[in-house]
Amino acid sequence: MTDVEDIVEAVVDIEELLEELAEPEELVEDFVAEPLMIAVGLVAGVAGVLALLLFMLTLTLLLLAIGPIRILAVLTLLSLLTMALAIGVFLYVRTDIPRDVQRKLNNALAQADDTSTATDGMTEQEAINAIKTQYANGELDDHELDAALEAVLSSDNPERVVENHE
Repeated sequence: MTDVEDIVEAVVDIEELLEELAEPEELVEDFVAEPLMIAVGLVAGVAGVLALLLFMLTLTLLLLAIGPIRILAVLTLLSLLTMALAIGVFLYVRTDIPRDVQRKLNNALAQADDTSTATDGMTEQEAINAIKTQYANGELDDHELDAALEAVLSSDNPERVVENHE
């Protein structure tokens, strides 16, 4: 069932990318961060819209029984195939961590200190990367991730925070 959930999540991500066309600042920011994912997502979105339009046009022509139905049907099938391939490539390219969570992690990394403590334990950046791995492995939910990031940034011993969330 995870595969179906991944496909649904990918379609939602593609929809969000298309919505970002109205907000070019966010789109440019995301494009700089992950250009391949954004490009493939936009191609998938355009292919999906084209497939929908061609499908509706095919149905209309079938109802009216006029025009070059075979050519339109082939174009519809090609656009559906392109959309399916684009979604597949998008699923292959995207990371396991949602963009909003990745932004939280990037913000935490920007605030983190990269010098080790007197006890030679983990640096804050190493601790955040360990928490990121735990989240990607499904060991933490969103609430626990937020709490762990906050604890790492405010703790004198980031390694202990990571151990407490294992």
